[in-house]
Amino acid sequence: MKRQSKPEKIKKEKSTAPGEWLYFAPANVTVRSIYEVLTDDYEVEIWEDAGVLEIGLNDGATLDIEWTKIPAKDEITAAFAKQHGCENVFLVTLKSEEFETAKKAMNKIAASLGGLFCGDTEDFTPVLQ
Repeated sequence: MKRQSKPEKIKKEKSTAPGEWLYFAPANVTVRSIYEVLTDDYEVEIWEDAGVLEIGLNDGATLDIEWTKIPAKDEITAAFAKQHGCENVFLVTLKSEEFETAKKAMNKIAASLGGLFCGDTEDFTPVLQ
């Protein structure tokens, strides 16, 4: 009798992309303008007064975007924003394993509104423009 081996379990590759990002945007970009760019392709919830968006990706995964101010003592982030001509900063949160799906929405935002997405890391990498 021939021995049968157990089928191998296929694991989802772990993404090395960070789960925390920053979206450096031009002065005219608001949560409302991001909302308007994405509503045709994604289910988006907006809390305009709070400066928050929740973008539905798939299987319950979300891309969360929240407007924030750069703290006065954070000179590195302020210099990076100025260097790239950006006055608004948004905190962006996602699950690392959903990065490839989230990347499509992030690229659409940057292509439509300008600015760039950077990993919330010491050297602002990786970068999506």
